[in-house]
Amino acid sequence: MKRIIALLLAALFLFGSASAGGKHVDTYFTCFFDGYRANSSFGSSVSFDSLILDVYFPSQDDLAYYTMKKLSGGVWTDTGTVSAVYTEVSSTDFTLTMPDGSVFPGSFDLNGEDIWLDIGAGFFRLHRVKNMNLFEDWRKE
Repeated sequence: MKRIIALLLAALFLFGSASAGGKHVDTYFTCFFDGYRANSSFGSSVSFDSLILDVYFPSQDDLAYYTMKKLSGGVWTDTGTVSAVYTEVSSTDFTLTMPDGSVFPGSFDLNGEDIWLDIGAGFFRLHRVKNMNLFEDWRKE
């Protein structure tokens, strides 16, 4: 009986270790740009009403996921979530190489919380999204 319990515990430990080491998102950064307000308040001429950029860094070091969504005249366009090759250039600078071959330079902000990413229209600051805290950010009703 002791051997069965020991084998069961060993199997549970191995299964738990294997699933804990799987690919997952470590950090998530986002940027929301209100182009409608910029156009109406500052006389800008951006071609969209809203722009949302998301970058996800999984546990795999040489990979990132990227998505860009635009709202213009009530119509959404979306790149979908695409895999990008993450390349560290220096301790603060990196590049994201998209599937079409375009390269977006980026850097980690000095505050240690944000990144800057140039998508071909200048650098946008993307803010780190905090992880959900089960004790503070969820409730069962």
